[in-house]
Amino acid sequence: MEHVLRQILDDLQNDKLSHAVLIEGGTAAEREETARQTAQAILCGGQTKPCGVCASCVKAAANSHPDILVFSGGTTPGSFKVDTVREIRAQASILPNESEYKVFLLLACETMLPAAQNALLKIIEEPPYFVRFVLCCSTQRAMLDTILSRVTVYSGPSASSADADDEKAAQANALARTILRTIASQDEARLLRETAILEKDKDLFRLTCTALASLTADVLVSSVRPELSDAFKEEIVSRVSAKHLLYYLDIANKTVQSMQWNCNANLLLNIFCAQLCTDPNERI
Repeated sequence: MEHVLRQILDDLQNDKLSHAVLIEGGTAAEREETARQTAQAILCGGQTKPCGVCASCVKAAANSHPDILVFSGGTTPGSFKVDTVREIRAQASILPNESEYKVFLLLACETMLPAAQNALLKIIEEPPYFVRFVLCCSTQRAMLDTILSRVTVYSGPSASSADADDEKAAQANALARTILRTIASQDEARLLRETAILEKDKDLFRLTCTALASLTADVLVSSVRPELSDAFKEEIVSRVSAKHLLYYLDIANKTVQSMQWNCNANLLLNIFCAQLCTDPNERI
């Protein structure tokens, strides 16, 4: 997303930045970071924006600037609600606290239903002179044409592939939790069923092993530092010894290493499952 930020900063420096911009592409975290840096630049009091040293930049970097207001939806359609848009409209009528502008960051706009987008339309079309909008969206296709006609769109690279990567990473994290819970209950048949999806997806297999290693390490840490624990970790610690967890961690890491040598993925998966179902106390 670096080139997106450069485009935005160039337009700002040349006094060409629209009062409302929409950032699409990249991951949700990358979009938010780009939006926050955009807001910092808009409010910066230095010559080159953002200067990073003025009072405004320092507050923006610390996420404590009173004139940067952040609103967001959740992860499901409709979670960016009409009531939230009404609050935005109300806040937009209030003068900035200490800067020339008041910047509204609207995250996860893809979760706005048409009703919420229509409610936002008027304030984006005719905002007070001191209001600026930075919208973030996984893809502009989620926005109404009436909204798109009133914003300048800055597109990150491979928006769809970045979202797909996010989805696959989430899938791998969920599968890692399932695997750890399954081997903790010594349910070999379920383990084979749950990991069958990895037979045809080598990338997901690698991500799942990496996630399993990270998760197992976190559980090990929580066993000696209860303040870092949660319900899931407590469940695993109550059923699996530290020796077993270290064994699972070793298997996950070695499987990732083996995948780097272009081993047969199906054979490696069979070995992976067989090892997870073997009691380390019984190994020769």
